[in-house]
Amino acid sequence: KEIPSGGPGKDGIPSIDATKFVLVEEATFLDDDDFGIGLTHKGGARFYPFQVLVWHEIVNDSLPLNSSQAGFPVAVTYCPLCRTGVTYERRIDGEEVEFGVSGMLWKSNLLMYNRSEPESLWSQVLGRAVKGPHTGTRLAVYPSNTVKFVDWKEAHPNTLVLSRDTGAFRLYGTDPY
Repeated sequence: KEIPSGGPGKDGIPSIDATKFVLVEEATFLDDDDFGIGLTHKGGARFYPFQVLVWHEIVNDSLPLNSSQAGFPVAVTYCPLCRTGVTYERRIDGEEVEFGVSGMLWKSNLLMYNRSEPESLWSQVLGRAVKGPHTGTRLAVYPSNTVKFVDWKEAHPNTLVLSRDTGAFRLYGTDPY
């Protein structure tokens, strides 16, 4: 009873697993007043527009470190029902994982699932497993901001912006809810 279907089935809302970014001046699809999630890492900045996140809810990304190291794994998450955006480190017990959209809700919040075995369901807003073998385990929060595009690009003029080129056909710029 506490975990109803949210409508679409497992991965019916596709996460973005192969990120593509555009330079800030190429992000002409965004208005200054558009909101998104901004984060910084090792001197670089990225902006994930809500107009893309509302259609995908999870972005499995790797933030660049340097040429001799693999990227730092993060999950940029957005629950359109709660309007909550939280970024997490994509590691469970030290192992890098990928998250998908389960199609279920817990307390009206998106439930993510880890695609590796053993699979658990995770509250998007709490970053805590609520069902499965990892129940009670928490993901490490990665610092990010919910911010207007104009404010983010003023603070980070060289930011990269998540592209609408996601491999899925969606009516970006419209709200499916």
